[in-house]
Amino acid sequence: MPYEKIQAAFDTRDCSIITPESPDELAEVLEAHSIDYTTWGRGATKTLEQLFAEVKGHESRLVESKDTSVLGRIVRVAGVDITANIGGTRLHLYEKEQVFHHDGSTRQRDLPTSISEKIAGDELPEEAAIRGMWEELGVAYDGLLTHIVDRLAICESSSSYPGLLSVYRTHTFAAQLSRQEYRKEYTEVQPDKTTYFSWRPLDSLHE
Repeated sequence: MPYEKIQAAFDTRDCSIITPESPDELAEVLEAHSIDYTTWGRGATKTLEQLFAEVKGHESRLVESKDTSVLGRIVRVAGVDITANIGGTRLHLYEKEQVFHHDGSTRQRDLPTSISEKIAGDELPEEAAIRGMWEELGVAYDGLLTHIVDRLAICESSSSYPGLLSVYRTHTFAAQLSRQEYRKEYTEVQPDKTTYFSWRPLDSLHE
């Protein structure tokens, strides 16, 4: 798929934003682009209804090129790399695993940051990062949040929605938790899955 069309979709140039009003209308859009959503909702994949809620909640946008040949899901993400200095040892927080409630299957992801949160609507990346630390870890972080880098990543097939082109613009931050904010493990319980976070020595990342 030509990179130029994908980039145009991300920048919303020469394209239109698709705003389906119902899951059925979203299904019609996907079918028009030969995207088979009937297999979604199994294992680690999400459902058609979850994509609709994501779009309606302004956590992502569906964009179609002017010639209608490309349909893309545009996602802005705030990623936070989290460390702590405990007993003289620098630790790095990572996502240990996800357990899906509907079938008990597990998923282990090698994520580039400790946590990541979709940026909703006009929310600032910094605001999404702080919100993500609260929602995923239960940490009301009030320390220094350092902006590291912005990256653009293009996936021809989303892992959450197979067959759907996804473009991710990730804003990455660094945060160091205080001793009071530190816990040995963190757990985020969502309707469809539970995510477990743990620590490893920072030096182990460079071995």
